[in-house]
Amino acid sequence: MWPKITGQLAPDLTIGDATDQNSFGRCSLARHPLKASKTIQNQAVNGAITMGFADGHAANWKLQNIKNVVWHVGFTPNGNPWATSP
Repeated sequence: MWPKITGQLAPDLTIGDATDQNSFGRCSLARHPLKASKTIQNQAVNGAITMGFADGHAANWKLQNIKNVVWHVGFTPNGNPWATSP
């Protein structure tokens, strides 16, 4: 994945958005806990995913913090999951 800060989470965190090949819709599935959940603009985001990192470790990562990680060179982390600019 090579997401951009302008990318948004999937509206339905139960199924994500498989058509969103290079942004946050593809990985926004509320797996932990696994329960039906929807996103509401500018509201807290429920759920978490298990994210694997380049150094080999994996962590339970809250979807609320999905943009607060360095995804690739040039990506500026932002603690706001609804941000559209750094």
